[in-house]
Amino acid sequence: MVRQAVFELKVCVFLKVAVCKQFHLISDMKELETLVRSIEADGLIWGASKLVPLAYGIKKLQITCVIEDDKISTDFLEEEIGKI
Repeated sequence: MVRQAVFELKVCVFLKVAVCKQFHLISDMKELETLVRSIEADGLIWGASKLVPLAYGIKKLQITCVIEDDKISTDFLEEEIGKI
C-alpha cells in the first residue's frame, strides 16, 4: 500500500496602493501612469488608477497593484517607480 501526501500550496498575495505625487504643474500625470504600468515582473498585476487633486492644481496618481509575495517584493516595485 502506497500513501500519497497531499500538500496545500499557499500563495501570499496582497494589494498595494502606490501613490505618485507631481512636483511641477507641468508634469504629465497620464504619461507617468503609462510609465508606471510599463513596469512588468512575474507576480505583478496592475489594477485601477485615478488622479486625486491635492491643492493649487497639483494632483497625485493612485494606482493599485496585486503582488505575489514569493515572486516580487515591494522594495523592487518602489525602486522601479523611483527610477522613473
